[in-house]
Amino acid sequence: LSSEQIGGMTPLPFGVVPTMVALQVAGLEMGFHRYDAEVAFDPMAHLDAGVVTTLLDMVPGLAPMLAAGTWGTPDAPGAPMSYTLAGSTRKVQLTFTGTEWVPVPPTAGEVISISGDDEAIALFFMGRRMIDHPSLTVDGDLVAAARFKRNAVSSALLSARKLPLLTSIATRASVCSITIEPPFGSGTCR
Repeated sequence: LSSEQIGGMTPLPFGVVPTMVALQVAGLEMGFHRYDAEVAFDPMAHLDAGVVTTLLDMVPGLAPMLAAGTWGTPDAPGAPMSYTLAGSTRKVQLTFTGTEWVPVPPTAGEVISISGDDEAIALFFMGRRMIDHPSLTVDGDLVAAARFKRNAVSSALLSARKLPLLTSIATRASVCSITIEPPFGSGTCR
């Protein structure tokens, strides 16, 4: 890519982003989908440490952009609130001001803290772990914690709740559901 292209903007399914961000998102997508395939055959598989670090570095800027569509929708919180995602080496704070999500410490309202190691937080943020997973701890309202994806990021994402052996893939052309239960799998597209 030329320096002009690198400095430009690139459309992605959830919005137009700087090309440098789009390149990182592509790497994250590959890393998370590789993890999906690996964990389907080995439930003890781990997400690549570089993918974990890159995602957690991007969350403060990425989450508010993804959440931009939640305000004024049924998924918007009814009042100011905050989520703190506390990993072993990184902490991300996302605050809903009443009009938008911003990556700042809580200023008012309910605070929900979700903690675990960095990998657990990355997998939770990307919908690969649910709030009741043993690798996560919640301090605050468990129901509000479980709504993190709906409140803070999901209206802009085509993400489904991921179960250990079920993955849904959404594209502009079709929606595919793939069930992988080693050693066999099945899938449908419509």
